[in-house]
Amino acid sequence: EKNDAGAMVECLEPDAQKTMKGLVPVMDEKQTAAKDAAAAVEKKTGKDEAAPLRSMSGSGAQSPLKAAVKDGKVDWSKVKITETGDKATFEVDGKKSDVDMKKVGGSWYVAVPESERISADDAKKGIEQLKKMVAGLKELTKKVNDGKVTKENWAVEFSKVKSGM
Repeated sequence: EKNDAGAMVECLEPDAQKTMKGLVPVMDEKQTAAKDAAAAVEKKTGKDEAAPLRSMSGSGAQSPLKAAVKDGKVDWSKVKITETGDKATFEVDGKKSDVDMKKVGGSWYVAVPESERISADDAKKGIEQLKKMVAGLKELTKKVNDGKVTKENWAVEFSKVKSGM
């Protein structure tokens, strides 16, 4: 399932959005490239070879409300929100979310802990690294589809992609 990178960024508190605007879309692109590579590799060489690519294709970010979603809609009876001033926490089915909220300018946003914030320089470096990963994954997919990657040379070809990361 594809993420809406713009919507994900807009959920973050405003001062954290600045560094994430360029980073999150490239993270999505990397996930798509990894999924495409995994599908091609699995088809041509097997599930075992595709496994490391599948692990790269996960977003790592799931909606904290996912457990309360049924038929595409949030069942709000399963969600408990506790507001304390300009901060809020919530539980889904009695389980506290690891995501806290913060009110800024009258609107609620996902609070980004200081320990998880990244600088503009780190975001730029991350974007560059992710773009290299995307290029490597796309090249691997092309080689697989062209028949240049086989079960026998898979490890060598995958190591080339990893070394470019």
